Amino acid sequence: MIKTKKILIATGGTGGHVFPAYSLVNNFIKNNYEVKLTIDNRGLKYLKNYRHLNLIKIPTSPLLKKNILKFLLSLIIISFSTLKSLIFLIFDRPSIVFGMGGYSSFPICIAAAILRIKFVIYENNLIIGKANKYLLPLAKKIFVSYKDLEGVPKKYNSKIIEIGNIVREEIINLKLEGTTNEKFDTIKILVLGGSQGAKVFADKLPHIFKRFKNFEIPIKIYQQCQKNQNYQLSEFYKRAEIDHEIFNFTDDIIG
Repeated sequence: MIKTKKILIATGGTGGHVFPAYSLVNNFIKNNYEVKLTIDNRGLKYLKNYRHLNLIKIPTSPLLKKNILKFLLSLIIISFSTLKSLIFLIFDRPSIVFGMGGYSSFPICIAAAILRIKFVIYENNLIIGKANKYLLPLAKKIFVSYKDLEGVPKKYNSKIIEIGNIVREEIINLKLEGTTNEKFDTIKILVLGGSQGAKVFADKLPHIFKRFKNFEIPIKIYQQCQKNQNYQLSEFYKRAEIDHEIFNFTDDIIG
């Protein structure tokens, strides 16, 4: 009987870390791997409807440096998370660990390094995140969306493997019906900024889109923003007479 390889994927925090992990889990499951996923409370809300996932909750925290009390508390939580990760890995040792970036994957990856379990980290931004930067010396490889990733010392270039963005299967297999003969007389622009709404996009892009209008270029904007930006952003587009739809973060982006 062939022994099934165990894979552990560490994620949590925002949707930008959680959904690539979810896609990776499904791909491994389809290829008959035994897959478990560690996640924190923040990330759990994105996966609460996916009953088929084998989830393990690991409490995590960023390293807070605002004051001594918050710093000590975050240090205690990180230490506890690493200890819990060590115990988990000792009793359920995987063949490999995938760290999906962010502070949520940090304790599991550190525990894997201590136990000499190979781990790979994934970075889907243009600038390497803090957690991945700390883990890079210990990681076997770093999978990246863009090869020209900033913040990686040259001595680690041999660890970089460009794989592109990990995209959900629902989006890859999406079929748009009834658009074959559509007449495109308006430029439709979709603005996405990750689960945090990319505040900077809502601050900067509307002024750029206004220039389109000034040049009489017909556009319609579909823009994701933070909830506290809804009114301000909508009012700007109304004054500029730009057709628009404003929405907040959702995991059903194709719905």
